[in-house]
Amino acid sequence: MDKQSSITKRAKESNLFRFRWSFVIVCCLFFCVTLTLLFWSFGNTEDDDTRESQTIGNEIVGALEKYFADHGQNPSSLNVLVPKYIEQIKPPTWGKGWIYTPFDGGKTFMLKTGYKSWGGPSLYPVMFYDSDNKRWIVDQ
Repeated sequence: MDKQSSITKRAKESNLFRFRWSFVIVCCLFFCVTLTLLFWSFGNTEDDDTRESQTIGNEIVGALEKYFADHGQNPSSLNVLVPKYIEQIKPPTWGKGWIYTPFDGGKTFMLKTGYKSWGGPSLYPVMFYDSDNKRWIVDQ
């Protein structure tokens, strides 16, 4: 084998080696980007549903506040609000339905939604409106 063909053979092997490693690096990057987008999209969907439910819940909270201003206490159920204070009670996009509970003789309330836990009466995960602090809390 002459010197020229030996150099050519080594150059081809070197190029093949670089190509293989470049291919492996590109595949790894593609895999990482795909996983990142996949996790982001799943998390983002849940956040969108949570925000939409909070928007719907804020409409209900606004109706409850108007009712309280007129009557000095919160209603015994959400159905009392319809149609004078709110057109309809829309279901949440996150959770199984609204659960409304007045406290302290109707002075405060809790509005919550969530998913049923395994075999228990409680909701988990849960999202609820804290009427004392006027904010939504999501416990997942």
